[in-house]
Amino acid sequence: GGMGLVSSAGFGAAPVAGSSQPPGNTATLSVAVQSTLEQLYVRGVQRWELDQKCVDGLMALPENLAIEALQDFSCRDLHTIRNKSAYLMGCLNKRKDALGGGGGGGGGGGG
Repeated sequence: GGMGLVSSAGFGAAPVAGSSQPPGNTATLSVAVQSTLEQLYVRGVQRWELDQKCVDGLMALPENLAIEALQDFSCRDLHTIRNKSAYLMGCLNKRKDALGGGGGGGGGGGG
């Protein structure tokens, strides 16, 4: 018998370049990043407080660093942060800089 397993999960499907995304659309983020983002919303961050630049910034980082930046952001006292999108961009840029200036040190085995 033929194994008629059709994978409909579309793994590795890259988002279509130039597809016009409405602002604030996080559908292009990986599932893990999205769920970390959802936890922020649960903690009291309003969706409109994080703009499309934040989403783009998250997409520009490797998944593990994007999650790290979000967790860094979420462990702050969110009530004291007036401009949340700017603060999150700061967290993202910190990691982007570390990426760029890190000399690509090994494949940082993670779990």
